[in-house]
Amino acid sequence: MAQLDLGTVTVRPESPDDFAAIREMLVLAFSEEFPRDDVATLVEALRETPGYDPELALVAELDGAIIGYVMFTSIHIESAGGNVPVMTLAPLAVRPTWHGQGVGSMLARHGLERCRNLGHTIVTVIGHSTYYPRFGFTQSLPLGIDMTHAKLDESKMVLALVPGALEGVTGMVRLPSVFDD
Repeated sequence: MAQLDLGTVTVRPESPDDFAAIREMLVLAFSEEFPRDDVATLVEALRETPGYDPELALVAELDGAIIGYVMFTSIHIESAGGNVPVMTLAPLAVRPTWHGQGVGSMLARHGLERCRNLGHTIVTVIGHSTYYPRFGFTQSLPLGIDMTHAKLDESKMVLALVPGALEGVTGMVRLPSVFDD
């Protein structure tokens, strides 16, 4: 496989015209981890939730083909002082042909910067504990933030997009009910 020149990859918000190609790419990207088309179906369900923002569902495109995808959805942390608005990163996927080429990192960085520019202050993720710290994510449990839907404690992570955003924030991250299915 040739080394990918990331300068030739475009990152942009998804459009309805992309939905079929995104589904196909997600099925390929997660075929070994999840049965059937679970992640693709999850993305389609998330698009129907109030937390969906098409400006925060990004595709990586190379020569007109979608080779990667990331979605950030608005959720909240239930805390003693009330609900704290946060974003959650799920999913992040790259077409298997382009794994290990920096496409996932490119998408994550673009998405996190876009979240910051739109005024969001905290992002959560349930993911690989060796991958997400490169973006500044830290484990959430030591901070007093737990997450539904995460089996492994080390997979529960959080990132403050602005200094001090996590000060005094504790509680339970509540994902949309579509994650239950």
